[in-house]
Amino acid sequence: MLILYNYWSRAELIYLFIIVFFYSNAFFSVLAQVCGASGHFELEILSMHNARGALQSGSCCGGARGGRTERSCAPDQCDTYFRVCLKEYQSRVAAAGPCSFGTGSTPVLGGNTFSTRGSSASDKARIVLRFSFAWPVSGGQHGQIYWGGIGWQLPT
Repeated sequence: MLILYNYWSRAELIYLFIIVFFYSNAFFSVLAQVCGASGHFELEILSMHNARGALQSGSCCGGARGGRTERSCAPDQCDTYFRVCLKEYQSRVAAAGPCSFGTGSTPVLGGNTFSTRGSSASDKARIVLRFSFAWPVSGGQHGQIYWGGIGWQLPT
């Protein structure tokens, strides 16, 4: 230390010590830690309107057609719930197949038309999918979400 002190000024030695200390701590802390990623995907249903009172397949919820016209369904309400299947990007979204990143659903939230805003059902209308892995992002798809054939661009 005496040799260094004679060669460098006290300020230079303090500066050198800080640099060596900082870089050695940064180096060893990177080696000692395991990196991981976690987060959650959250979807909240605010309202829903099923004008025809029909299922996705086109069938009536109450069975046969028989409203005012043969196109409309009987007055029986649908028991509406939502299911989310989070999977990798697909150019043509298929309902079949595994949900690679998770699945979740709500209980029955209402009939053909309802709103959960400001009601006690708002907590039941929220689906949260937790993940503990790096979210897959590739080249030109960074910041984009594709769900059900609809794409949203996230701010970057």
